[in-house]
Amino acid sequence: MAKKFFKKYSPSPEKLERIPGLGFVGNWFKRHPYLLMFNRRSVSKGAFWGIFSAMIPLLMQPLYCVIFCVVFRANLLVAMLFVLITNPLTSVPIFFFCYKLGAWMLGMPVVSLSESLGSSWSEWLSWVFTNYKPLFLGSMTVGFIASGVAYLVVNYLWRRNVRLEWYLRRRRRERRALKANKGELD
Repeated sequence: MAKKFFKKYSPSPEKLERIPGLGFVGNWFKRHPYLLMFNRRSVSKGAFWGIFSAMIPLLMQPLYCVIFCVVFRANLLVAMLFVLITNPLTSVPIFFFCYKLGAWMLGMPVVSLSESLGSSWSEWLSWVFTNYKPLFLGSMTVGFIASGVAYLVVNYLWRRNVRLEWYLRRRRRERRALKANKGELD
């Protein structure tokens, strides 16, 4: 089960306290133990807030993710994994799609990707500042839809996995009972 896997490989607050320089992190997790809990609700919320934070077209997405996880009591490790959806390789296509969606929603003309990237960093930043409305609108729209879908999928998969575990456990008990009854009959 995923819960056993994550619990096995996730650090405990005590382990984090013993690492030089990370003692404050262990203390912080002791005060907020729900950030490391692996249950259906906290993992689903972690997926939601991780993807939503990843779609925010600003720097420091992990900081927003931590704030959301603390406020809404979500699993921080799962959320941080989902924040990595937007990394240097994927952020340009994702945010350009968000921009195109926002421009379509606002009825604005769409600037092509080659025109928007420009030849220098300053040109790209000026493009972002002139086109921030469609970018933010598209990003928030994609963020809410994608994170809502992720919440529902993680919730469904977790429940399905639990039902499968119950079914397999029941089958093992039935087999043991059958073997025990056969042994009594012999």
